[in-house]
Amino acid sequence: MRVSVCVSAAVFSTAAFSAITPFNVARQADVITGVLSGVGEKITAVDSAVTAYDGSDAEPVLDAGKTLVSTINSGVATAKASEDLTLEGSLALQDPVKDLTDKASSLVDNLTGKRSLIAEKRQCATTRAVVNDIDAASNELIDTIVAKVPQEAQGIAQTLVSDLQAVLAKAKTNFNEQNCVDAAAAPSQSSAQSSAQPSTSAQPSGKPSEAPAATTTAKPVEQPSGTVAPTAKPSSAQLTYGASSAHGEVPSGSPTAVVPPPPAHTGTPTGPVVVPTAGAGALLPPCLVAVGVAVAML
Repeated sequence: MRVSVCVSAAVFSTAAFSAITPFNVARQADVITGVLSGVGEKITAVDSAVTAYDGSDAEPVLDAGKTLVSTINSGVATAKASEDLTLEGSLALQDPVKDLTDKASSLVDNLTGKRSLIAEKRQCATTRAVVNDIDAASNELIDTIVAKVPQEAQGIAQTLVSDLQAVLAKAKTNFNEQNCVDAAAAPSQSSAQSSAQPSTSAQPSGKPSEAPAATTTAKPVEQPSGTVAPTAKPSSAQLTYGASSAHGEVPSGSPTAVVPPPPAHTGTPTGPVVVPTAGAGALLPPCLVAVGVAVAML
């Protein structure tokens, strides 16, 4: 009786193990392959948006990229909540991982082909941010899946995902700050016009600047040679008056003649001797008459 019970228990346990193990292996593998399949679909969507990008609108590409990142992050949460993989379940991931690598490689190649257009439209920084987000999320997913593989298969799993990691690293390199630089912004119309016209400070005002008024010092007017302009009331010796008044005094009227200064001595008389009139001689002292005669004789 006891033997029958033991045999029955052994048979039941063997049957139960045979029934549960294939189910568990399939379920574990399906969870991970389902995550990889969903990520692959979103990669294809981003690739299609990149191929259609002509520089006019980057929103479809950016939206597809954000959706891909969201899908990867969701897959990370799902993979972490799943059971560990068996060796058989780990081997089932080879084809899904390879398919994912091929899709990622196509996306990176097409995105790199649009790099000059992306730079022209000043979308390098935006694209770089999306690429970095995809890289970070993808590497977290890879690390999570590899952690579900049995310890004895860790090396094989790491080799399997290394190609995918290389594709992600290539995308980061192709769109880093040295390899993708936004084109310089074109100047606005008002800026271009202002830069094309010289500033008012550099233009001539159109009117000559007025020279500072020169300060001049008035010079005395020189009198012509031979003419003596009286500057003071003439003395009685220089004037010839008309007839004396009835009282024998010099009249107070205007002088009738001016006696010029004697000419320079040249040895020869230069003009007639002026003989004073009787009225003038009566008024001049005898010494002055003698001087006048002497000068005339010279």
